[in-house]
Amino acid sequence: MNRIKRIILGLLAALLLLTAAPISADNHIYNPEAQTANISSSLQTDRLASSNKKSVTVYITKTGEKYHRSNCRYLKKSKISISLSDAKKDGYTACKVCKPPK
Repeated sequence: MNRIKRIILGLLAALLLLTAAPISADNHIYNPEAQTANISSSLQTDRLASSNKKSVTVYITKTGEKYHRSNCRYLKKSKISISLSDAKKDGYTACKVCKPPK
């Protein structure tokens, strides 16, 4: 009988722990609304950055037809900085290896 009581109490304790508010690794209670607000803020920042494409710098080579991120492996021989909007206007397309902003 005592064994059954311990099993039931253990299951109840586990159930209580599972239904309690989730706590993150830094001991803060998980708040999905706050997380959604942070994601929305991040998306707005990304939209602002992409809407101001003139300020985004990409890189081209002397002979290539693609534009790249600064650390792309295809920029070993030449690396010419250019704004994203100018690169697009000049007919360059995004590198499929480094995946620069479009």
